[in-house]
Amino acid sequence: MSTGEPAGGGSYLPGSAAEPIADLTDESEERLRALRRGLRRADRFALFVVLASGVARAEVLRRMRGWSGQEGLPTFQFLPDGAQGVRAVEELLETAGPVQPLRGVVVPDTASLLDTAEGRAIQALNVARDTLARVIVGPLVLVLSPDRAADLPRVAPDLFDVRSGTCEVEALPGATLGDDARLASPPEEARRPAGTIEELDELRATAARLREMMASSETPPPAALADAWLNLGQELLFQHYALDEALASSREARRLAEGIGYHGAVAAALVLEGNVAMFRDDLERSRKAYEHGLEISRAAQDRLGEANCLKRLGDLDMRVDDLDAARTSYTLALAIFREIRDRFGESNCLWRLGDLDMRVSNVDAARTSYTLALVIFREVRDRLGEANCLWRLGDLDMRVDDVDAARTSYTLALAIFREFRDRLGEANCLKSIGDLDMRVDDVDAARTSYTLALAIFREIHDRLGEANCLWRLGDLDRRVDDVDAARTSYTLALAIFREIRARLGEANCLQSIGDLDRRVDDVDAARTSYTLALAIFREIRARLGEANCLQSIGDLDRRVDDVDAARASYTLALAIFREIRDRLGEANCLQSLGLLALAAGEPKEAFQRFLEVLARHREIRNPVGEQAVHGYLARTAAAVGAPDQALILAERSLDIGRRIHARFGQRITLELQLRLFSSLQDGRAYLATALLLRDLCTSLREVDRAQGYAAILEQAQRTLPAEAWADLQQHAEALRQGAVAAASQRLQDAGRDPYALPSPPDATAP
Repeated sequence: MSTGEPAGGGSYLPGSAAEPIADLTDESEERLRALRRGLRRADRFALFVVLASGVARAEVLRRMRGWSGQEGLPTFQFLPDGAQGVRAVEELLETAGPVQPLRGVVVPDTASLLDTAEGRAIQALNVARDTLARVIVGPLVLVLSPDRAADLPRVAPDLFDVRSGTCEVEALPGATLGDDARLASPPEEARRPAGTIEELDELRATAARLREMMASSETPPPAALADAWLNLGQELLFQHYALDEALASSREARRLAEGIGYHGAVAAALVLEGNVAMFRDDLERSRKAYEHGLEISRAAQDRLGEANCLKRLGDLDMRVDDLDAARTSYTLALAIFREIRDRFGESNCLWRLGDLDMRVSNVDAARTSYTLALVIFREVRDRLGEANCLWRLGDLDMRVDDVDAARTSYTLALAIFREFRDRLGEANCLKSIGDLDMRVDDVDAARTSYTLALAIFREIHDRLGEANCLWRLGDLDRRVDDVDAARTSYTLALAIFREIRARLGEANCLQSIGDLDRRVDDVDAARTSYTLALAIFREIRARLGEANCLQSIGDLDRRVDDVDAARASYTLALAIFREIRDRLGEANCLQSLGLLALAAGEPKEAFQRFLEVLARHREIRNPVGEQAVHGYLARTAAAVGAPDQALILAERSLDIGRRIHARFGQRITLELQLRLFSSLQDGRAYLATALLLRDLCTSLREVDRAQGYAAILEQAQRTLPAEAWADLQQHAEALRQGAVAAASQRLQDAGRDPYALPSPPDATAP
């Protein structure tokens, strides 16, 4: 018996099972809760009819797939659409006995049962209730458009009379904009292990020779031995991530240096020990080592050692998000580097100050620091320093969505890395180019860049780089709704993070796994992952990670309508974002509070929150955030019955999205406009927008969505005159813009400001 596919497979118009498609009316939400209770109680054959169309139908089916097999509900078999669905029903009725009865069946396309072969399949169901009771020992759910509701009792009156319930579902004018933005952890250090296995073996041989020298009668001077152990430890740590061996080298160097009062080497050994501890996330031990080194350097009036220790303390403060302390340490270190005319130290300190300003979204100050550092790197002919600084400038340009400038910086940096055969720098730069391609929704190019980077990380045995690249590939697969591939990449990355004891990477990866589980409505699994991640963020005192994770927990609570819990998590996260002066995180958290208010039926509060968010994004010049929050403002206007205002706000979101090449954002905004044109009964604008969406979804390789819009257009083509259809195809964008312009004129004639909600609700809609 071919009965279609189990829950979770297949597709339906216009979205996938992985993400929310539309917000529903409060009445619809209550009816769905009642439907869910009825489905849970159905321990024998029972018929349920769900009346829904368009995005409401898609959202109902998405939720039912999530319900399937959960919390006492049966595992549903979803029959195919169209002729295949008709055939699946016929096969159900041909089943002779209850050899393997089904616990539940969903017919997403009941209209095909009514329309195919003069309704023969639905008529057969009408007279075959005994057979149905044998093959389905649970609910049968028929999904039908409300405008066809009268056809079911007409064609199948006996079946309709024994139904257990009818549920009509409607979508709100607005719809979700997908996952809320989440600020990623700060970029990892530019320099990561890049040495080969052969080079590591050579370093181990060097360590053996040093021990032989120390045991021989002709022992070299202790100062020379201390320097040799220090150099060896640095290479073991930064080229090979050999933590235990690097620590052993630093301790040998310190023992020798302390014996002869070689204070500079003692301080340098302590810095090396602090670096090892920081790589292991033992931040307390790291701070003690750096502070001890600073104390020794100051006592010995070693200005270079003092500056190096201060810089490392600044790095540690950045790690725990104590940005004021970090700025103080970097500023003191920079003054010393300039005093002793250490241009290399000066340039590296300026580079880190640029990173700090990036963290607080002060892009002008960051650009100044990076540019000054770049000048010095070029002046002292440090080509790799120049490449790393260009790489950071690319990150900055990507942050403000200057895509062309970012690509130029990355391309220049990549050329230098390749010129000097710096495979690590090449891999990191390729990964950033992949991030840039993701930013402009070019997922194919992003996959290519990530795959090239991953191959290099594996070639040079950089396990941390490999893990971070796998994590990015997981994000990419989650973006295109390939849940299985995303889970595989995240799982591989998590195993490596744990293997090399990279606790921050482990926490970030766990949070991404939680995001993936939330996307497929596995609430318990998501909460488990978030809880594990939060514990690690707190353990290693990663305040930014803690805030981001709390916000994700709030998003999860909002998903399950636990408003109080969501508000509590958002409030905790907001306090941390403000404490560490992360203005982008603050804006994103305020946006989540706005969404919470909107879900709680408080549109005025939501609108005010979104206006606050818009001001923050403009202040830090974040056009991606501006695009998203204009969409949320539009949703709020639609929710209070102001479709003209919503169209204008959505158009501003679309304009920004097109300017920054954010195609996923454009698709979301056009879908909102599609629903608004439907509510305004503007058929030409509706079809024009559907045509634009079909082409956009095709370019994004969102096959299911593209096919859904194609089906709408095919139906319209059959009813429109040839000239009208040709005009629609040729002037779709102009027709859509004309409808938006008309809405803008109506709003202007009414004396309305698009950035102020109407009170009482809008009366400008025709």
